[in-house]
Parts: sequence; C-alpha cells; structure tokens
Amino acid sequence: DSDAAINPGATEVCDSSGTDEDCNGLVDDQDPDVAYTEEDYYYDDQDGDGYGETGTGVIACQAPEGYVNTPGDCDDEDSEVNPGVTEVCDGIDNNCDGTVDEKPVFYRDADGDGYGNPGNFKELCSNPGGYVLDDTDCDDTDSSIHPKAIEIPDDGKDNDCDGHQGVITQMDTGLEHTLAVDDSGRVWAWGYNGDGELGNGTKSDSSFPVLVRQLEGAVSVAAGWSHSLALMDDGAVYAWGDNHFGELGDGSTDDSSYPVEVIELPEASAIVAQGSFSVAIADGKLFTWGDNSDGELGNGSEEDSAVPGEVDSLGEVIAVATGEYHVLALLSDGTVWAWGRNEYGQLGNGSTTDSAVPVEVPGLSNVVYVGAGYYHSFAISEDGAVFAWGYNESGELGDGTTTEQHAPEKLIGLTGVEAITGGAYHTLALLADGSVLAWGNNESGELGNATHDDSSTPVAVVGLTNVQSVSAGNGGEFGPGHSFALLSDGTVMSWGGGYIGRDGDYTVPGEVDWSKASVDP
Repeated sequence: DSDAAINPGATEVCDSSGTDEDCNGLVDDQDPDVAYTEEDYYYDDQDGDGYGETGTGVIACQAPEGYVNTPGDCDDEDSEVNPGVTEVCDGIDNNCDGTVDEKPVFYRDADGDGYGNPGNFKELCSNPGGYVLDDTDCDDTDSSIHPKAIEIPDDGKDNDCDGHQGVITQMDTGLEHTLAVDDSGRVWAWGYNGDGELGNGTKSDSSFPVLVRQLEGAVSVAAGWSHSLALMDDGAVYAWGDNHFGELGDGSTDDSSYPVEVIELPEASAIVAQGSFSVAIADGKLFTWGDNSDGELGNGSEEDSAVPGEVDSLGEVIAVATGEYHVLALLSDGTVWAWGRNEYGQLGNGSTTDSAVPVEVPGLSNVVYVGAGYYHSFAISEDGAVFAWGYNESGELGDGTTTEQHAPEKLIGLTGVEAITGGAYHTLALLADGSVLAWGNNESGELGNATHDDSSTPVAVVGLTNVQSVSAGNGGEFGPGHSFALLSDGTVMSWGGGYIGRDGDYTVPGEVDWSKASVDP
C-alpha cells in the first residue's frame, strides 16, 4: 500500500524487479494477463553475432538463452553475415539487405588530384586504378582545380568548384609591393619581398600575385614602404614585413614574413600605411605606431613606437591619409588636421616647420575626403572643390605649375572628383563617371596616357571605365612610379614601372595577370 501503481486494477508488466503489479499473486510471465511490448520479443541467435533470425521470435519478459532482441539475420550460421556488417564483393548478401555484392561507384581521376569526374564512372568491386570514390571534380584535366583548392581571383577558372569566380574587392600599393583582398577574405601580394612584405613565409620577390599565408577574413589592406597591414572582419589588425621601427605593432622590432597581430589596439574600422609607420581608426579615435623620426605619430615626440598609441587633441576622426612622413586626418566637423614632416609645406599650415602634434589646415571647411602623396596633400570639399598643397617639382599638384604650395590651393577646372591619391611624384584622381585622371611625373609611364611626358595638369588615363578605386606608389629616386585601378567587376588594372603584376605596354593600363598567381610559397 506504499505504491499507488500497485493494485488489483493495475496491468502486469515485464520488469526486472519481479513486482506483482496487479496483486494476483503471479509475476511477469507467470501472469497470463501480462502486457508485453516490442522489447519483449527475442530471436534465436545461433551464430552469436548479436542478430537473431527473423521468424524465430518468442515473447518473454526475460531473454531465453541464445536469444537476442535484434532480428534481421539472413544467415544465422555465419557470424560475418548480419545487418551490421559492410557489404563486400564475395557473392554473399553480407549486410542482409536483399542485394548481393553492392558494387561501389568509382570516378575517373585523370588529373590525379584525388577528386573524380562525376560523368566518368564504373561500378566495380575494386578500384581499377586511376579512379576515386569522390565525384566532385569540376575539371578533371587540371589538378589545381578541385573542391579543396584555393580560389584565385580573376584567373578565368572556378578553382574550388563552387560555381563562383573570385574577385578582388580592395587593394593598395606601397613602395615596391602591392596588396589585394578578395571576396573570400584572402589577401594576395606581389612585388619586392626583401623584408617579407608579401607575407608568404619567404623573402623571394614575385612579379605576380602570391597568397599571403595564415590569413583569412580580411576586409581591407594597406601597404607601406616595406610592410603590410590587413584589417579583419572582427576589427583586428594584422601586419607583416619590415619592422625596423616597430611598424608591425606587435611590441617588437623583429621583421616577419608571416602576419602577426597588432597588439593594444581597439577594434579598428580603417587602416592606412605609408613610409615606415601605420595608422588605424578605432571608434572615431586615431592610433599610430612605427617610425616617428619627423613626428608622424602625432604624439608630441620623435620616439618610435612598437605598439599603437592614441593621437590626442583630435575630435572624431572619420578618414585619414598618409604621406611618406606626414598624416592628414579628416574630422567629423569637416576640418582637416595634419602633422609630421613639413619640408615642402605638405601640412598646409603656411609654413615649412615640422609638427609632432596635429595642427589644423587653415582655409578648409566642409571637407569630405583627404588624400596624400609622399610629399603632397589633397582635400575635396562638400561642394566638389579640390584643394592641393605641398611638393610640386613634377607638377604633382595639378595646378599647371611646378611651384610648391604651403597652403591649400583650389584646383580650377577640376570637377567630379570622388577620390584622389598620390605616389612619390604623381597623382591619380577617380571621377564620378568611373574614369581616371593623372598628373605629375611620368618617367615610368605612371600617368597611363601612352607617353613618358610629365604633366602639371590632369590628363586622362586611357581606356579606363567603371573604376571603383585607385592607388599610386613610388617614383623618382624611390624607383619606378606605378599606378593601379580596381574596376567595379573586380578587375585589377596596372600601369607604370616596377612590379605591376603583368607584362606588356606599361604606359597604358593592362590587366594584372592572375593566371600566373601562386598559392604556394
């Protein structure tokens, strides 16, 4: 009477406790009224393989000796035949599914990459050689194409067989190397690699793109003189290459040919690199690290720093541009502030005196964009006006002269400019209609107008339409000047000298040759 489930009105069930649930004095099988379940059916297992022969079932509360709870054995005299084994080609229905010798399908692997052609197969008991069980290869004539391959952007191939051709989404060029990030978050690099700035674990130069190792999830890149930065989708920043001044931001001055994470930096939203220093925007604040020989870190000193430090006395920073040794910061109120070297008036404050702290560039308001070359600077105002100042020996300011300017000068007749940037001695401007203008030094064909003539006024870069962004690097004593344009479809165009990722006429734009790209170090 201590258990409400035991009473004359209860149903007798099979249990291991031997309880008389219905109080009639009979327990389990002794009680003709016992309620059996499917679990109380047992099957004769003559071969002891754990499976009983169907049709030999008995019902009982406890398994009789030699019986098991699992039916389905189609040969109870052979323990190697039961539903739990794998079918093999031996003339026997090993797994008791009613089919004898279920032959596996082998797919032709002509290129030996371990992935087979789904349209070329054989059903055999054993591999005839040159075949595999996988059927996911989309090009069985090329061993570099298979589902586990790394997608190479713009090479005309679906390398990883996902039905999608990779494209470049953002790029930047430095002194003698160039970086590009693709839509899968991988980073590619080409050019000089004496300090490991290509990030592929070597110090071997490459004329064509190579894959940066140990890095995925990048959204943008920035190239300095001999170091590289990548902003990740989680706001982290990685760096590689030369680290003589601490420009990698990892707390050391050791070079690295692989990406290392920048330390002591809040979640970043933008990165810029130039010379031997680095800059990042994080939550509207500006952080700098690396070379500080001319006060380019903006912290009031000339001491290098191997870790990021915040630039004080600035409002909310929404954009930044860097020259070789100077920085321009655009604030949310439309003003522009500058610091660093000022030998040629590139700070725009009317003097040629360096400044290790931010100074406001006078005469500018409602600015929406800033850009910089090595020694010259630009700003675009809300009404579309373009202002230039700084070094101008090759006509890189675009004002029709070769006279340097120590304060912002409005460029007359230049309209529709959305972005502007410079190399050492030349300048590129992206227009709203997707075309590009260039001016300044043209010794290496970096103006892209099929000549080697310098120009102090804007000239059209030939054959370019639907341009999304532009990047310029080098020139003069720094080596051949070069230029890049990223089109809206992800095509990368290049012109000028040095490592431009392609062969052919360097005085006009041509496509970077991704067919020669490499995923191996």
